[in-house]
Amino acid sequence: MTKKIMIIDDEVPFCNLLATMIENHGNYVIKKYSNSKKALSEITDFKPDAVFVDMLMPGNDGGTVIKSIKELLSPTPLTVMVTGMVTEDEISGSSSPILAKPLNINSLIRILEEL
Repeated sequence: MTKKIMIIDDEVPFCNLLATMIENHGNYVIKKYSNSKKALSEITDFKPDAVFVDMLMPGNDGGTVIKSIKELLSPTPLTVMVTGMVTEDEISGSSSPILAKPLNINSLIRILEEL
């Protein structure tokens, strides 16, 4: 079954890189957004199985975006926090999966296996 993934990150090259890495590991429909407000306006129609959210973006930070996703969708899709500020080990106690920049392919594969 094809899974739907939404990527929200203000860095377009990163969105493209992450999408390519995901596409190389399965059959996914991927929507990429560099604007979190645009992504949130379309999320209820797309109904993703997973959302990768950059934690540091201008306008809406990742925490605000994640809160909005939880308010807009039920059940809430797998929400992955993407950050370049800390390592995965430093935030391993989080309830949401963490994907640290630079990307670790093994970490990404583990997250995709949760879908």
